[in-house]
Amino acid sequence: MAFTYDPGAPLLAVALTYSSTICEVCFGKLEFWFLIVLNLSLTVLWHHNILPRDEFFMLPDGLMKVTTALLTFFIVFYTNHCFTRYCLLYDATRSLLGSVQELVS
Repeated sequence: MAFTYDPGAPLLAVALTYSSTICEVCFGKLEFWFLIVLNLSLTVLWHHNILPRDEFFMLPDGLMKVTTALLTFFIVFYTNHCFTRYCLLYDATRSLLGSVQELVS
């Protein structure tokens, strides 16, 4: 599905566009709404002390620091890897386009 982008469109109109965005895809998934409802339900139950806040649900601060550091490292590493692959694909595509233009002319 191709999406045409109008570079002359106002910034606010582009920022508030809903169609052809990741939001349209996410909000249409049942898993997304299930996880939102589950999170809200557990939060309300814990807030009103219906569900006990015992140590089973809590993570120690030391473990959270390590987990957060590892998660941040892997997200940055994965994003860098994806961007590198994108740059290689972009270079290959531009090279192919140049070759096709030389062949045609």
